[in-house]
Amino acid sequence: MGWSDATWGLSLEDPNNQGSPRYFKAYGRIERDIPDAKLDYDRLTRELSWVGGTKTEAKAKAAMPHVVAFLRNDPVDDDHPAPSQTTIQKALKTDLDIGFPVTKKAITLLERDGVVAIGEGKSGTRSAHTLTELADEKYPPPTSTDPTDSPISNRLGTASNRSDSGPINRLTATSSGIGNRSAEDQVNGSNRFAAEPLPVDADD
Repeated sequence: MGWSDATWGLSLEDPNNQGSPRYFKAYGRIERDIPDAKLDYDRLTRELSWVGGTKTEAKAKAAMPHVVAFLRNDPVDDDHPAPSQTTIQKALKTDLDIGFPVTKKAITLLERDGVVAIGEGKSGTRSAHTLTELADEKYPPPTSTDPTDSPISNRLGTASNRSDSGPINRLTATSSGIGNRSAEDQVNGSNRFAAEPLPVDADD
């Protein structure tokens, strides 16, 4: 590293995807240290802008619809208490391979936004997680009629109540298309969007 006055670093959100967002950090003899924060790239001007937000926050925001979907599929009754944070973390880790810290951050953000309420559980501690009335407003249930796009809330479960042991590979968490498939994949994978071939003039 030598004796630099300041160290700057660029990293990818997904090390295996060169097209994923970049993050910048800097520390040393500067006015203030800059934590790992997201950059925005303008293709027209070819400029990078610092927009903030760490990698963990970005992953947590992507996980928020999945937390909502799990709670939506986990109704509370006398025999089935509201799940704890650990229960939610285990379910998302088992089915979606989302790390515990990411799920914890997602729950924190959802509580801050008023989507998730955390009440007193059976143990007397603040551990019971439920959805508020804002959940359907901010994360509306899917409306797709495509059976392959059935809502995550109908399929996401814990290891104990799932009918299979493999991961869920194809998800659509909300009607806005949040899931682990890109918009391009969704278009290319559906016959509904297949274009008719254009007629070819024999003289051409």
